[in-house]
This record gives sequence, structure tokens and C-alpha cells, in this order.
Amino acid sequence: LYGQTEASVFITQHPHGEVYTDTVGVPTPGVELKIADTGEVFYRSPGSFKEYYKNEEATKSTKDDEGWVATGDAGYIDEKNGQLRIIDRAKDVGKLADGSLFAPKYVENKMKFYPNILEAVVFGSDREN
Repeated sequence: LYGQTEASVFITQHPHGEVYTDTVGVPTPGVELKIADTGEVFYRSPGSFKEYYKNEEATKSTKDDEGWVATGDAGYIDEKNGQLRIIDRAKDVGKLADGSLFAPKYVENKMKFYPNILEAVVFGSDREN
């Protein structure tokens, strides 16, 4: 399952018999997903929040006029099974010199599975973003 308070319901869920430990499932019926060029996950749903109470600025920075809500998470749709993978917080995703995106937490977590690596830290250097 994947969701947030602003969604009111689950954004994604695993279909019966299709649970994968590295994904959060497929969109719940009635929920649309899109991945921005930045890698950030957006969703649109009839159950999503209308607005933040007395905070128009926060609402506008989270939800656009077409109803797409920014989750603050970065991810992608797995081509093998159509399920969403969350890889990091969107604000932590970096851009390589060739323009492709990378998620430090995703790389760090993969490295920790090697027997001789206890801890890993990935960060960008000498770049604006």
C-alpha cells in the first residue's frame, strides 16, 4: 500500500498474489498516476483533499488546477509488472551530467547488500543541482 493523508484513500495497492517487496503496487481504482520529468510521483483521485485549511499557498504548491497532487516522493513504474516503485524523496534526487536522474537512497540501499559494506553515502559534487 502507498498513500498519504491528502489522498484520503490508498494511492496504490498490491493486487492479490502480486506482492513485491520493492514496489508499492498499482493505482487503486479511480486513481491516476504520473511521473514528472523530475521523477516526482503525482496522483489524481476523486478522494484527494480539496485544500489545506486556511493555507492557499501550501495548497497551490501541492495541488495544481487539474487536480494533480505532488507526493514529494520520487519513483517510477516498473515495466515488468506495472507497479510503482518509490526510490527516494523527490527533493533528494540528483541529476547527472548527461541529464539522467539518480536517487542517492536507492543507490545507498543497494550497496548495503554487499557483505563488506556496512554503510554507504551517495552525494553529488561540483554541480548546482
